[in-house]
Amino acid sequence: MTGAMVVVGNGTPLQPLVAMLIQMLFLLLVLKMAPYQDDLDDWSSFVSSLALTLTTLAGYTLMVKTESNDLDYVLPTNNVANFLVVSNATCFVYQMVVIGWVAYQDRLQRRASLQMSGGKKTQVQPIVDTAIDTAIDTGNKCELTKEDAKELKSWGMT
Repeated sequence: MTGAMVVVGNGTPLQPLVAMLIQMLFLLLVLKMAPYQDDLDDWSSFVSSLALTLTTLAGYTLMVKTESNDLDYVLPTNNVANFLVVSNATCFVYQMVVIGWVAYQDRLQRRASLQMSGGKKTQVQPIVDTAIDTAIDTGNKCELTKEDAKELKSWGMT
């Protein structure tokens, strides 16, 4: 985005205007397409894009001056500065709430899965050497002889 904006009307109000149009296009695309699996991710992307668009709009209003005086802005700069702080802080707070909510849901899901499994974690038992020597399975038409077992045990070790 910034690389393309260098070419468009350098230093003129056209630059943030074009940037704002591109950001609004992306904002509406994310809003309409909902590309993420979770709705919270879609909303987080929307809020972040909205904050960027509003920041660019504030920059545009600071670049546009009235015709009567070059030092007279369309809106008072204090109002624009306050708007920037509030809009970006709101976006930040929203993102922190979403992160907290996702972490809380993950914790609840882990707690529920531990309760369903009886509080035990699944573990893999190691194979004992004597079990290989005595293991010959003929029920599934698959025989494992002692030589095959030793070959499998040392497979890849050369």
